[in-house]
Amino acid sequence: DDHSDMEPLNVIVEESMEQNVLLRPKDMFRYISVNKDDFEQITEEITVYEKIKAPIAKGEELGAIIYHLNGAEIGRIALVAEKDIPKASYQDYIKKILSYF
Repeated sequence: DDHSDMEPLNVIVEESMEQNVLLRPKDMFRYISVNKDDFEQITEEITVYEKIKAPIAKGEELGAIIYHLNGAEIGRIALVAEKDIPKASYQDYIKKILSYF
């Protein structure tokens, strides 16, 4: 599965002026079976780490797509950040507060 049809996941980032980061699969999933498994039975589970905090580096792993076949995990692909997300400074927070006035 190359995930070419998958929309990027939009997740919340804490301690940053940017409130969200987009996640994309790092690689393509490949699975070879010697047991003549029915590939139609493969399921995907998307997990995103809890409490994602800045700073975040582009390409940093923040979750995973986990693949199962007949209830057993058969592989996983990392979900990574599309771009750098800097940590907000005190000055950033003050500017944000002042922008409300």
